[in-house]
Amino acid sequence: MATALQHVTWDPRPLPWESISTDNPPAVEPLLLPACDAIAEAIVILDSPGTVTFANAAAERILGMPAAEIIGSSWSRRRWKTATLDGRLAPPQQVDDLAGPDLRVEQAITRVDGSTVFVSRCLIRQRDEFGQVIGTIVTFSEITSRIKVEEQLRHAHKMEAVGLLAAGVAHDLNNYLTTILGNVCLVRDQLAAEHAGRQLLSDCEKAGWQAADLIKQLLSLARRKPPQFRPVDLGRVAHDTVSIFQRTLPPTIAVEEIHDPTAWPVLADAGQVGQVALNLCSNARDAMPTGGRLIIETTNATAGRGPLGASREFVRLSVSDTGHGVSEDVRARMFEPFFTTKPNGKGTGLGLSVVFDIVQAHGGWIDCTSEVGTGTRLDVYFPRWRPASERGQSD
Repeated sequence: MATALQHVTWDPRPLPWESISTDNPPAVEPLLLPACDAIAEAIVILDSPGTVTFANAAAERILGMPAAEIIGSSWSRRRWKTATLDGRLAPPQQVDDLAGPDLRVEQAITRVDGSTVFVSRCLIRQRDEFGQVIGTIVTFSEITSRIKVEEQLRHAHKMEAVGLLAAGVAHDLNNYLTTILGNVCLVRDQLAAEHAGRQLLSDCEKAGWQAADLIKQLLSLARRKPPQFRPVDLGRVAHDTVSIFQRTLPPTIAVEEIHDPTAWPVLADAGQVGQVALNLCSNARDAMPTGGRLIIETTNATAGRGPLGASREFVRLSVSDTGHGVSEDVRARMFEPFFTTKPNGKGTGLGLSVVFDIVQAHGGWIDCTSEVGTGTRLDVYFPRWRPASERGQSD
């Protein structure tokens, strides 16, 4: 007796269960259902109107809802957001009719809890002997981790490109600025003390030194100066930096330091780590124009950033504020060079880019937690340093 799948035209190869007689369907299900639930690929079967009639365990996991809720729902009403075909962005409705065992489409779907997952989907139509669609098999696998890694790689390439651009112009700017500052100082010193032009030239000199500081940040971004690594007490460096920075704060901002005396040492460039702390504190100050609390903390931390996700030991530098906070869109771009939310003339957009560059050079990373109207917390992780006598132990 012929099986129900004998008229499928998209693949002439026999299916594994075609040799099993359909006179006794219950004998097939005990073999197929456990096999479908055991594979990592999600499988969803639709009838001709597009209603879900079957969903395996992987589909439950990826879609974030039990099979009982998936079955009976309309697949076309899934909350698809974006779709790409061969690397090209396309509206989801334009790829809904694309089917074939070798054609995969990447899409994003919003789950019932509001989270977004990315999947690689394959759509296979089942047709009767007259060519009419009688059902559809949808298979898909989650690729969220791959999408995130690709985004991080694109961001790293962007940072590298900007660094090369900065390196190409910073040295020339520095040479021009040296000439300008030198001549300004010479002219000023030739004027009498009561001459009105002296103040104007002093203002020019002040602006020149500010420009020199900006060029220094550009050169740091370009990685022209390699870090001078040595064992460093992260808490001590943070405390020394805050002690100097605190003098620039208005009385409306309260500063609190929490440093774990048992924190491990880190292998770092003390000057660059101090710059990280200074830039983070400066951003926190600017986020609290009417006052608030600035909290600087150092403590030990364990995180799964080792090979194959194995846990490793880090020392965490945290800078928190009670300012206006930032939106999700801003968090996604806050480490990009020249990106700033400050008014024109109030920020260069290089502070957090330099922080990002320094932390990466030290083998660490940065996490940002923020809520609009509540405040922001930036956690910077530096790998723990061990003396030679302990390096045989597992990190």
